[in-house]
Amino acid sequence: MKPNHHAESNMTREELIERVKETIAKETNISFSGVHLDTRLEDVNIDSLDMIEVALALEKTFNITIVTTELLRFQTFGDVIEELQRKLSSE
Repeated sequence: MKPNHHAESNMTREELIERVKETIAKETNISFSGVHLDTRLEDVNIDSLDMIEVALALEKTFNITIVTTELLRFQTFGDVIEELQRKLSSE
């Protein structure tokens, strides 16, 4: 049975951003004050190991799959949002 993504796919962009911020904050203990879509993940001390943990948390939160090659494309917070929007809209 395919999971129901209806609720996630109907979120506004702002709601998605807030959920992603909450998820990343829980995994990394970073503060999102001053973080914008163009903020580089490395500038807020999210390294590749952190990003794997973040990806696992995002997969669980949004019931999606993020493959390793996609992680390599995540340079900014906005990159993460764009990929999640793409995945959620394709469900």
